[in-house]
Amino acid sequence: MMEDNEHLRLITVDPGTVTLGFGVIDIDMVTLKPKVIEAFTLDGSVMTRAWVDTAAGEEAARQRIMGLNARLQELFLHYRPDVVSCEDNFLARSPHAFKMLAEAVAAVRYALMATLPHSHLYLIPPTEAKKTVNACFKGTGKDDVRQGLKSYSDLDWGDISIDMLDEHAVDAIVVGVCMVEKIKAGYELQSWGTHNNG
Repeated sequence: MMEDNEHLRLITVDPGTVTLGFGVIDIDMVTLKPKVIEAFTLDGSVMTRAWVDTAAGEEAARQRIMGLNARLQELFLHYRPDVVSCEDNFLARSPHAFKMLAEAVAAVRYALMATLPHSHLYLIPPTEAKKTVNACFKGTGKDDVRQGLKSYSDLDWGDISIDMLDEHAVDAIVVGVCMVEKIKAGYELQSWGTHNNG
């Protein structure tokens, strides 16, 4: 967690069973201005045991999730967040896809519980996250989300180029921006837990 009382560290996640978007945002609690510290995508296929290549279907997905879970634990311990936000489950294109997404979100929660058991996971509906950057409308595409994030002028990108990020890292930062707006709107640390059932 942050060493001083003037900054709050947020980790933000776009969950998935193959790839997982990950971001770190520090918020200046005096100015409420957020700054992106890290943004990248984890590839679950390179974080599993060698024999996972022989697995198929749901078993392969679960092995990838286990690899992502282990890496998330390392990242949580390294960055020591004050707040963690994650895109919530949504009704995907099929029941199977929804089930896998639910497992991915659960893996994020388990990783947080294993490393920072007193922390709370805040689940952000994808439509709410996209609305934050004015990219929630019929026919919204990935480029619309990226352009919406570019137009969010309060965000300091530091040395990170948004154009170098893939869609998963971009989505993670969009989820984080939504959480930042909740903080800016007046959510107090001690009462956040009553606003979300994550």
